[in-house]
Amino acid sequence: GGGVDDPDLQALTALTERGWVVALVEQPWRVAGRRIAVAPPKLDEAATAMLAVLGADPFSLPRPWVLGGRSAGARVATRLAGHAQALCLIAFPLHPPAPVPPLSKTGRVRATPPSRAAELTAPLRAGIPTLVVQGTSDRFGVPEQVASAGAPFEGALTVRSYPGDHNRNYDRSALVIDVADFLAALP
Repeated sequence: GGGVDDPDLQALTALTERGWVVALVEQPWRVAGRRIAVAPPKLDEAATAMLAVLGADPFSLPRPWVLGGRSAGARVATRLAGHAQALCLIAFPLHPPAPVPPLSKTGRVRATPPSRAAELTAPLRAGIPTLVVQGTSDRFGVPEQVASAGAPFEGALTVRSYPGDHNRNYDRSALVIDVADFLAALP
């Protein structure tokens, strides 16, 4: 929800110095001036339209395409992974933060918060190399939980942990190095 001015995303523009083209795209709810994300189908619809524009003249961005995002943008990237050769996900929200078990739609208490592991593992199942950068105290899921969710797809998932939570406080120079190393290792 931080937008293209997010310090982590801005730091990744340094990848242009290594020959990558970086396109930062504002989420539709931010463009509309809202503070809360719209439903995933609307986010995916907007992102699909954006990919069509970036792949057409006059842009025609070079391949391989690596989709990425931070938090809600990371979820969008996993759902649109079929358009990419790899994914770079920052602060993937594996589950909503829940200090107490949330109520289900039927009013019953859930034993565990709902998981978004299926979104994370769908691209892994397809063999799409995926980097996840996660804070060690991220209330949306710590690195060990992300690694555990992707464990059946060893080799496709790389998890890098950074001290910090879900907010934008990673070591940005280390972030750029980790992403650059991941990109350099792509086939």
